[in-house]
Parts: sequence; C-alpha cells; structure tokens
Amino acid sequence: MKTQRCIERLNDNTVLIHVTEQTQQAQLCTIAAIADRVQSQLKPHIRNCVPASTSVMIEMNDLTIRYAPFRLSLEKLLEDLSRTLTQPATAIQGAQHRLPVYYHPSVGPDLKTIATAKNIHVDELIQRHYSRSYLVTAVGFTPGFAYMGSVDPSIAMARKHSPRALVPKGSVGIADTQTGIYPRQSPGGWNIIGHCPQTLLKPINQLVPKTERYCSLTVGDTVSFYPLSRSEYLDLLAELQ
Repeated sequence: MKTQRCIERLNDNTVLIHVTEQTQQAQLCTIAAIADRVQSQLKPHIRNCVPASTSVMIEMNDLTIRYAPFRLSLEKLLEDLSRTLTQPATAIQGAQHRLPVYYHPSVGPDLKTIATAKNIHVDELIQRHYSRSYLVTAVGFTPGFAYMGSVDPSIAMARKHSPRALVPKGSVGIADTQTGIYPRQSPGGWNIIGHCPQTLLKPINQLVPKTERYCSLTVGDTVSFYPLSRSEYLDLLAELQ
C-alpha cells in the first residue's frame, strides 16, 4: 500500500484530506499529526477540524481566507509533514489515557442484557471490557465522542434498535466492536455498561490557546479503563461538583 495524502474540496468552505498509510497505526498517527498542525498553524482560518479514521475534514473560515491560498497552505503543511515524518507510526505517539469506570446496573442499564445475550456473568463482561487498551480511530457524532476499538469479540453487541432519547454524560457504551464515552448528555443507541466520572470536554473559554485540547480524546490516542468501587465512584463524582 502506497502512502498518500490528497486534498478534496467538498463544498465552498469544506475540505477533506484523505490519508492512506501502510498500517492503521501509521495512518491514525499521521491523521493526528495533520489535525494538530492544521489547528495550530491555520487556526485563524478554520472553524472546525475533525479527524477520522481515514481523513481529516476542515471547515474554512471564509471571512478570513479564500480557497486558493488556503489550499496552498495545506499543501505546504503536508509537504513539511512528509519531510519530518519519515516513520509516522513511531515519530508521533498519541496520548495515553487511563480512565475510571463504575460498572453497575444503576449506571449501566445494558450490562445484564449483554451478559445474558453472550451467556456470560456480568463480572466476566466487565473484566473483558477493562482488560484491554483501545485505540481512538475517529471522533464524531457529537463533539468529543471518541470511537475506540476493538472490544473483545465475545462482548461485541449491535446498537440498540430504538435509541434512547437521553443518555447521561459520562456513560460508557458498546456498539458492535467499538466502545465509547458520551462526553455530554445526548440521545444515543449504544449499549450502556457503566459511567466514567471524568470531564472529557473543556469549556472553550478556559482553554489556553494552542496548548490545550477542547476534547480530551483524539484520533491516535490510546485508552485503557479501570473499575471503581461504589465509594471510589462517589468520591470522584463529588470532586466534579
């Protein structure tokens, strides 16, 4: 597979950078590097930058720049990246996160449903979920929602046929072979197995320009989970208040 990075104009103010690398890890690291550079070097000229598993979508600020000079800036950025990233999979390492989860039916209403469907005990389901690390392969659907894979095949579970109207912020879910955390309250159809008492989105007005992420998780990051007792969970919840 040949390394490729090409620019496609989707509409008047949206650009898609397609990325193809020899391995998934190299691809995700390259995507993370492109998104980081776009957001740091071209920040005045963009409204949004969304990394995914095979691309980076960029929404231009058409009040500050036209497409032609913006494309030239992107081409230069990609050329510079190619010179500095001869081995992207090792040259860039995504951040590593270790996140707490309280696995309990009171906050994980689908725990028993999945365990019954897979013919395993709830405790075994929980252990299989937190016993491996996950790679963030895309961010989307709602700001800060990180798609992570892959869960143990024995606990993979299709999305719910009827999505919930409201899923609480911090809910940890499984959909097919992926797992994820709802960064804020929203509708959703993932199977909820627990709750993460940690804020994943920072208020924009509290960010230090160019030094902090709005979203804690981004493409190329690695996430592992660890289980909480009820008392540990309540203590962490209290700290968030």
